Formats: sequence, C-alpha cells, structure tokens
Amino acid sequence: MRGIHLFLILFLFGSATVIAQPEQYRQLNLDHFSSRIKNSSSEYLNFLPSTFAKHPEAGMLPFNHPPVSNCFELLQKRNAFTRYFLLENSNGSHFFQQRSASPINYLDNDNNWLEINYRLHSSSDSKIFLADEQPSPLAINIQNGEIFIVNQSDTIFFSKELCLVHVDDNGNRKSFGSPDFSHYSVGDDGVYIRDFYKNIDVLFS
Repeated sequence: MRGIHLFLILFLFGSATVIAQPEQYRQLNLDHFSSRIKNSSSEYLNFLPSTFAKHPEAGMLPFNHPPVSNCFELLQKRNAFTRYFLLENSNGSHFFQQRSASPINYLDNDNNWLEINYRLHSSSDSKIFLADEQPSPLAINIQNGEIFIVNQSDTIFFSKELCLVHVDDNGNRKSFGSPDFSHYSVGDDGVYIRDFYKNIDVLFS
C-alpha cells in the first residue's frame, strides 16, 4: 500500500495548510525564473521623453497583464494606479490604458515608477531568493527556512527556525527532529522543498 505524501503550504501573508493532494498548485512556477524581454523595436523612443530613456523598464512590457504583446508603454504617464500603452505601428493613434483600484506601480529610490512584481529571483547568495521589486521587499533563506520582509528600517519575520513538533492534549511538545532543506526547487511563484520531513513537502508561496 502506497503511503500518503503530505504537502505543507506556507502562504507568505497568511496561514499554513496541510493537504494530501496538491494538484491545485501544479500551475505555479516553482522551477525557473522568467526574464523580461526588451521590445525589439525602437519605436517607443519616438514617444518617450529623453529623460525616460534610461528608465530601468524602458521598452519593456510589465509581467502582469500587458494589454497585447505588440505594444509599448509610455512610462511618463505612469503613476501608482495607471499604465498607458500605444499599439506598435499605429503612430500613437491606438492606445490602451490600465487602471487599478490598488497600486500596480511603486516609486524606487530614484523616483522611477516601477512595476510591482511579486516574482522571486536569485541573489548574490545562492541560498537566498528575493522578491524585492515591490515597496516591502521579501526574502526567503532556503538555508534555514527564514522568510522576512524589510519595511524601511524594520524587518518582519514570517518564518524563523521552521520545524515540526507534536503537541498533545496536555501541552507536552515532542520534536520531529531537524528538517531537511536540501531538496528544493525555486521559480517565480515560490520555493518547493521535497521531503522537508519524511513524506512531507513544503511550499513557500
């Protein structure tokens, strides 16, 4: 008889859940990092003030829901809630505008409006993965299971010294021993750790 393999999901801004069948999470990207591709056409430069030519996202479409693939964004029209796009080869006559009730862009330290992007990427430390393209940067340390955000000068930990213990009805605690963080994969949407404990996987997402 085949044993049950449990799946522990740790939502970065919520609670933990344990399930036996994780099929609904298969669509998450947990094994590679997506890259942003710059527009191959320089047409956007004709509509972009020279002061925006060196903007970090000049000529790039946002990760999250560009209106069509053959368009470019006028970064000078960005604010926290709005993006404005022109269709390629329309001479500016065909445009799209995105508006959101909640912020979709944020100001960086150089006063550039950048896309709020939750996706993870690698860092200079091979064990630390970052989602730092947002107002409160988040980090996952796969060496010890720490998850934390940095908000100005404050650091808030969501997970620290992660382990499993059993607590009986009398409040007595029994440790399951040390977890194993060595078998993992990482992608845009989170970190997947296989056999964190025997037959128990963990997803940080």
